[in-house]
Amino acid sequence: MALGVVVVRGRFAERLPPGSAEVARALPGFVQVDRSAAPVLHVKAGLDARALATESSRAPLERELVGIGVQIQGRVGEIASLRVPAAALEALARLPEIAWLKASHAYRVLNEISTSSAQIGSDQANTTFTKGAGVIVAMVDTGIQWTDHDFRNADGTTRILGIWDQTLTDPVHPPPAGFSFGAYYPRGDIDAALAAGGSLLTGDGHGHGTHVTGTAAGNGLETGNGVPAGTFAGVAPEADLLAVRVFDDSGTFCANCDLTAAVQFISQTAAAAGKPWAGNMSLGTDIGAHDGTDPDERSIDAAVGPGRRGAQMAIAAGNSGNRDRSSHPNHWEGPLPASGSSVSDTFNLTYTPNSGSDNDHVWLDVWYKGADSATVSMISPTGITVSAARGADSGIVCSADGAIQVDATNGPDPLNGD
Repeated sequence: MALGVVVVRGRFAERLPPGSAEVARALPGFVQVDRSAAPVLHVKAGLDARALATESSRAPLERELVGIGVQIQGRVGEIASLRVPAAALEALARLPEIAWLKASHAYRVLNEISTSSAQIGSDQANTTFTKGAGVIVAMVDTGIQWTDHDFRNADGTTRILGIWDQTLTDPVHPPPAGFSFGAYYPRGDIDAALAAGGSLLTGDGHGHGTHVTGTAAGNGLETGNGVPAGTFAGVAPEADLLAVRVFDDSGTFCANCDLTAAVQFISQTAAAAGKPWAGNMSLGTDIGAHDGTDPDERSIDAAVGPGRRGAQMAIAAGNSGNRDRSSHPNHWEGPLPASGSSVSDTFNLTYTPNSGSDNDHVWLDVWYKGADSATVSMISPTGITVSAARGADSGIVCSADGAIQVDATNGPDPLNGD
């Protein structure tokens, strides 16, 4: 995460003070930042294992974080999710218990389309396995339509143990115990609303989460149009359900939403119930290394990794493979070069300029091995080329197209060295 940024105004560059509000607001859109007058950044932190060893060793760190205005949103293993006022970022980085910091990023829903050729064989699974009885199926998605009969028992009561809606604040439903944001709807409140024909603020106006949950664990009782109830059941129709909502009705990952906290909540809820759990995240992003070192990936590993029986998380994958250059011109694809050789590619960036001046920034997320090198060149509409190799800054080049600068000064990623 860069602590400083160069902002171009005409022919001049001004180095802004690290941690300033203007720096935070200038971060790219995929970074989770509350861009208000006093910006708050969502940050993943690697914590020193010695600071987590015992309750007495954790307490001083928690006091230090509170003292500088930092709020812990969730923690799994050595990975913590933090809400950090921009003014406190440098103080946080100086704490000896902090091994590294990375900006949190947003996600998008995946597995948007089901086709007849993508059958999962739930009918065979239901006759071969135990139908999920005694297991919790947990979904991290756009929410769940809790009134749907597929998610109820035969007597009309809910199969849902609880819904943590991270996207909203509900004065009647506080966050789950141990968490500081969102609204939690326990099974008892869902049953009460069903019995009274009432309503809850949470739901699934998008539909993706309900669709995925039905595929995984619907019992088929919502079946209509003359088809016998139970005909179209999911893989685990007798499982208990748990839902964490991290997308709003438009499918946008909410500003406060956090996957590390979601994994912590699922793991703790299952442990309290004394049941194994199988989770699903049909979501993803093109941002990051995609090699298992991302903080959210490491959070999942800490919850379901070796030695942790009765815990599993499935992740959707593959949708971006259809993002060919003809329909997504900003999505790069090409052959991997052999060792000792090089590869180059040129493509046109498409974007809508911002109103005003000196505020059009293009962010490229390019990953390659730390031992390799890369050079990024920007060619303006009139043919002016500005280049910078890894670790370099081109400086400002003034042209008829405006001031152009290529900043490739980001250092190696602290988690994989690439």
